[in-house]
Amino acid sequence: MLRGQKAARAALLIEGGSPDTHSGIVPRFGYHFVRTERVSDEVDSILTTARSTESEADYDAFSDFGREEATELVKKAHRFIEAVEEQILSSW
Repeated sequence: MLRGQKAARAALLIEGGSPDTHSGIVPRFGYHFVRTERVSDEVDSILTTARSTESEADYDAFSDFGREEATELVKKAHRFIEAVEEQILSSW
């Protein structure tokens, strides 16, 4: 979901700021895009889930992601990126 985080950061930059940390992306994105209903709660949950999955994979040596789970996460990541691209393009 690294591309998704980059997409979220790009959208936040257009809003005039960017968080200092990766963990700051999720709440700031929610504040600027979900609270204002520019993206749905579903899109926000994709970012939240991806962030927690990334943390689990990075820090839990015994985490195990199956093919189906990985495939579903990739599909959701594409959905997230599409939604963020729509926001970025509509800002121009």
